[in-house]
Amino acid sequence: MKRGLLLLAVALGGCQSTVSTPVRTTVVETAAPSSEKVWLRTDGQRASSSPALLAKFEADKAACVGDADEVTDESEDCMRSKGYIFVDQRRAPQMAAQLAARRGR
Repeated sequence: MKRGLLLLAVALGGCQSTVSTPVRTTVVETAAPSSEKVWLRTDGQRASSSPALLAKFEADKAACVGDADEVTDESEDCMRSKGYIFVDQRRAPQMAAQLAARRGR
């Protein structure tokens, strides 16, 4: 009987460590913030509201970022010199409103 309890304790102890590892990993991955970013015009205008502004954005992005999967410091500096900032997607509506207010809209 004692041997059976010992084996049960060892077995349960093994289950406990197996279960806790995935739970910790899941919690960490779930808690990680999203890092999606978007480009905003620093003059407060929306590129999507004008075909000319959208075409200019596409040309500027092609010149600065190209086909790269990630935005580098160099490409961000290039886009900044052309009148864009790279912001967290969650903050984009607030930033766009502030930039438009500065422009006097």
